[in-house]
Amino acid sequence: MSAAPMEAPGQFVVGEIWHRADGTPRGEDLSSGVEIWWTRYRVERLTPKGAWLVDVRAHAPKPRWAAEGCVRWCSRTEGDALRQLVGRKTRQLRVLAAETEFAMMTMDAARSALQQEGGAA
Repeated sequence: MSAAPMEAPGQFVVGEIWHRADGTPRGEDLSSGVEIWWTRYRVERLTPKGAWLVDVRAHAPKPRWAAEGCVRWCSRTEGDALRQLVGRKTRQLRVLAAETEFAMMTMDAARSALQQEGGAA
């Protein structure tokens, strides 16, 4: 995929479909891989500062509000939704890498403290 900028949200239109992409395991675990799971939202009603969107598959959809010009959880096009997914997963990996580094440093400090006490790590 190219690194083209995402389209600006612009005005919501009642009845228009917006998209969200997420990853989901193909089987019971990740050995079968991951597939893209699509959720589609219909613009239900407009407000002065945004719109209420509902999941088109839900039996009793709970509306979600989206601010005009600042929609981060869904996109007007599937391509933009995929770019949002890549951005979310990139941020998730940065957070997980920082947490992993902290956990390793903490474990090393604890092992060092144990060695200074004469205990086994």
